[in-house]
This record gives sequence, structure tokens and C-alpha cells, in this order.
Amino acid sequence: MKTFKFTRSIIANMFFAMFLTLLFTTGTLLANSEDVKEAMKKAKSEGIQLVDIIFATKDGKQIKGLTIPVDSLQGSFDNMQATDGSSIPGYGGVTSSDLLLKLDPKTLNSYPDGARSNKYKVGYVLSSVQIDEKKPFPVDKDYQKNMEEAVKQYVQELDKTKTSDKITPVVFSGNDQVKTLDIIIFDLDGSMKIVKTISVDKKNLDEIISDSKSEKGSIHKISFKGMEKELIVKLDANSFRVYPPSMKKNSAYIVGDVLKDNNTPDMANPRNVLKMQIERLQKAVAKETKKNGKEIKDAEVVLGPEVEFFLLDEKGQPIDDRHYFDLLTDPKNRSAKINELMDDLLVQVPQMGIRVEKGHTEVAPGQKEFVLRFDSALRMADNLSFTRKFLTDMSKQYGMNIDFRAKPFNRVYDHIKKEEKKGINGSGQHVHYSVRSASTKENLFHSKDCKYSDIGGSFIEGVLKHQSSMTVVSNPSKNSYFRLVPNAEAPVAVAWADKNRTCSQRSPETGGNPFATRMEIRSPDSTCNFHSFGACLIASGCDGIEKCMKLRPSVGTDNVWKMTKEEKEKKGITPLPGSVEEGIKLFQENCQNNSGLLPKEFVESTVKQITEKLSDSNDPQNQSPGMVTKEGYSANGSSSSH
Repeated sequence: MKTFKFTRSIIANMFFAMFLTLLFTTGTLLANSEDVKEAMKKAKSEGIQLVDIIFATKDGKQIKGLTIPVDSLQGSFDNMQATDGSSIPGYGGVTSSDLLLKLDPKTLNSYPDGARSNKYKVGYVLSSVQIDEKKPFPVDKDYQKNMEEAVKQYVQELDKTKTSDKITPVVFSGNDQVKTLDIIIFDLDGSMKIVKTISVDKKNLDEIISDSKSEKGSIHKISFKGMEKELIVKLDANSFRVYPPSMKKNSAYIVGDVLKDNNTPDMANPRNVLKMQIERLQKAVAKETKKNGKEIKDAEVVLGPEVEFFLLDEKGQPIDDRHYFDLLTDPKNRSAKINELMDDLLVQVPQMGIRVEKGHTEVAPGQKEFVLRFDSALRMADNLSFTRKFLTDMSKQYGMNIDFRAKPFNRVYDHIKKEEKKGINGSGQHVHYSVRSASTKENLFHSKDCKYSDIGGSFIEGVLKHQSSMTVVSNPSKNSYFRLVPNAEAPVAVAWADKNRTCSQRSPETGGNPFATRMEIRSPDSTCNFHSFGACLIASGCDGIEKCMKLRPSVGTDNVWKMTKEEKEKKGITPLPGSVEEGIKLFQENCQNNSGLLPKEFVESTVKQITEKLSDSNDPQNQSPGMVTKEGYSANGSSSSH
């Protein structure tokens, strides 16, 4: 009898342990679904527009955070918020540092009016830290208590230093209030260019958009002074956007595709080439999926860029000395207006239909990052180009300058600590990519049986194969290559692995979400033409699918930066180009050896544009990293490329 009772007790304890494991590891939805509903109701009833997701260092004493639009809150509750802990002490190194922030819906609160923002209603929510969807990160036992106390002090400091008790909301324009329409094209460097402005009312604006949707399309011939012939553009109705009110009131824009004299697409224009590669992808995926009896005709590449940049004062000095994931609003430096600029980005740009996922401080002084929520390649390229322009224009309104260069600084003088800081991080533009069905949203990279599906593996291998030769498109200036050096949180060689940030591509943590299966390419920077980058990425992936390439082995947790030349050769790891000149040569050679990869006109115009830009010694993108002295910015500080 005693044996039976003892055995029954063991079994009961086993089931109880299994229950606890299930309870605490199956995610927010199982344990806190009612709490999530209540939190979302609270956010709506209080009119919250932005939310600071707050976590802390391992001891809980130093709070960190990122800011999201309220539209991203439900998804952050459901799937957790993925982030990088590599530059936060105690949260892992560059080879294994993905973190998931698990939000506690019971902690959602609003800041006092005016404390966090004078324009927007902002809330905050506390989170714990996970290694993956099942495993919590081993923080100190007083993590929660210390974090709560630190947050309390932070909110009190904000309330004491606020400049107003009121929120003055931003009023957004609707289509019926639009009075002018800008027709824009994208230059070869990716910047938006207004080629014509039309006065409109609601009736003729509706007619223009309707004509743009027709089979014939809305074609405009535009004359410029000094041009020998007219510019012919075909309007894309899907690109229509109303400008945010802080940027341009009662005005909208629409993108025009550049045509030749015979009204066919000009294949020297990157946007046309991107559209061509999207069609190529659809054919390649349809052919492969038909073999398995499930033909998918509407495949699309989905892109999600993480854009880093520097905010500078009038002397070229970084606008602040915040650290990695420090909260955007600094109660000791309210005059900097950093949070106001980033808040405008996170509220006003989504009002246009461009989904901004989050914003936060980065590693270097004055460095910030925003992330656009994944979208199809063409929409993403259009939207990213506009978002960059929005930040550039709005930063001037706040008395700041913005620098998207890959490596603006080598050294910075800290006016607070009265000392010089060396080894300043550069700015990258990591891009997450996958392939899905446009109609069903099925992720074609995902596989139940292995890391990636056959199509996913082939696409990724194609990108890996061509990455070195395409680097001049993703990193198109002299300055770009001062970032691509060992041990600077940037890749120097072609390899892939899970989570490993020393590789040129890595497979991020998905939190168990099949829709999140993707790859991240880490070499690009923010000076690239994203239409050109997207075209090259898809062309490379299509080459992999069309040739049924097999994905090479992962390098695991090996640190690629520390590998010897012999070790890299043994593993088949090839270097990225060390200069823009080497990049141009590799690009030309690869396109010649793979004649169907990209249109000849595109290759020639890309090389011409980058080469001509190199001849301008006054162009900041051709300069070495500078330094910030006590007096301000000094160009061409000493540095070296690899």
C-alpha cells in the first residue's frame, strides 16, 4: 500500500510539473488571454497612440525600452517582441543574442498627460525577457521588483520635467482635403524627386487615381528646362499617399514609372527592374510548386528593413549620449526633441498606410533606429524612400540634421564626461526577407520538417551565392566600406547561421511563429537605393530557385570575424568586397557571367551612377569617417578599411 501511495505521489507530481511547464511556456495567449483583452480595451478607452515596451538589465535596475505604435500592441502581446541583446551587458554575445520580450498586459498604463509627449497619448508596459518562446532568460531574482521601482522613478522624473499638462493632438487630412498632387519618380540614388505638381479637387483627384488603375493607365509627358526630350511617366495608383500634416498640408503624392518613347518600361530605372523581378519570382515559384500539385501563382517577396541613422546638432555633434535601448525620452535632456521626432515617425507615417513597427535608441551616441513592418518588395521600397524623406525634412524642423551614412564617425567627444570615445559604431540597414503567397499569406520559407522549405533554401542560397557581387548595390559609396570591417557588428564574409551576428546572413528567432520564418541579410546600409537592392535580392533568389540550389551548411555559433583565412576557405566562406571599386568589378563580372540575371541597361546605369558619384570629393558619402572634437565635427578623421 505504501509503495502504491508513493508511486501515485510521484505520478501526481510529474503531472503537476508538466502542467506548470505548459502554463508558463506556451505563451501569452494561453495564460493571459483575458488580461490581453482588458489591456487592449484600456489602450482604446484612454486613447493611447504609442506604447513604450520596457524591460531592464539582468538586475532590473537599469530600464531599457523601445516604442511601438498602438496598432502593433496586439501582435506584441500575441507573439512577443523580438530584439537584439548583443550590446546589453549580460544578455549574450554576437553569436547568440536574440531576445524575446514577453509583455505583461496587467502592467499597461498611461504616462501623465504631457509627461512623455505634448502631441500624443503615450502608454507603457513592462516585459520579461525570453531566450525563445519556451525558455525565460535567467535574470536576477529581484529583476521584477527593481524594474518596477526604476520605472516608477522614471515616470516621476518625466512628470517633474514636463513643459505642459496638455496634449495638443495632430489633425490629419483626408483625401477630400487634398489640393495639390505631386507626381514623383525615384532617382538612381533612390531619392524621391517631384517632377510635376498638379492642383486638384476631390473630383479630378478621383479621376486621376481611377485612370491610373485602368489597363491603359495614366501616362503623363513632362518637360524640363535643359532636357532634350520629355519625361514619360505612367502613374501607379497603388502608390498614392496623403502627406502627413507636419510635412505638407492638404497635399498628396503618387509615383510614376519611367517609360521609353514607345511607352515601354525603361529598364535603366530600378523601380521597373524591381517589378520585372517580382514577375520572374512568380513564374519560378509557380513552376516549382506545380511539381508538388499545389501551384502558387501569386508569390511575393516580403521585406522588413531595420534602418539606423544619426541625429546631429548644428555643429555636427551627436544630439545625445543615450545608450542601447535607453528610452527615447530623456528627462534630463528635454530640449533635444528626439522623442518628438521619433513619435512623429511612429504616429504620422502609419496614418499614411506605411506601417512603422518600432523605434529605439542604438549603440552609438546620437544613433537611432526605426523598423518598418514587413511588406511586399515594391511597396516597401516606395515606403522606405518616403520614410527617409519624412525623417530628413522633420529633423530640420526640430533643429537637427540626420545622417544616413554607414560610418559618419570614428571618434566622438563626450561633453558630459569630458572624454573622447573611440570605435563608434556605424549604421547598417539589416533587411529581413521571406517569400509568401500574396492571397493566403502562407510563408513559403517555412517547413515543419527542417529549417527551411526547398523553395526557401534555394532562394537563400541564391542570395548567398551572389551576395559579394551585389554588395556594391547594397553598399554603394566609399564610406560604406569603413563599416564592413571585423569586430564592428558588421559582416565581412558570406556565411549564414542561426542568430549569429558575425555572419552576412542569419536566421532570427521566430518565437515559434511559422509566419516569422525568414532570413536577415546584414550587409546593406541606409545609403542604398532600396528599389535596386530589392531587384538584386530577388534576382539572386530566383537564380537559386530556377537552378534548384541547395542551401549550404550553417556555420553554427562559430565567430566568423575570428576565423583565419584557412578556416574560412575550408568552410567555403568567401569575403565581401573591401572597397566600392572592388564591388563594382565583382558586380560587372558576375552580371557578365550570368547574362540573364539582371537587364544590361540596369547594370550599366547602376555602374555609371556609382562611378560618377565617386568622382565628387565633396560628397560626404565619399569621405572617411570623421571625428567630433570639443569644437564640433571634423571631416576625414583617421580610420582604415579592411
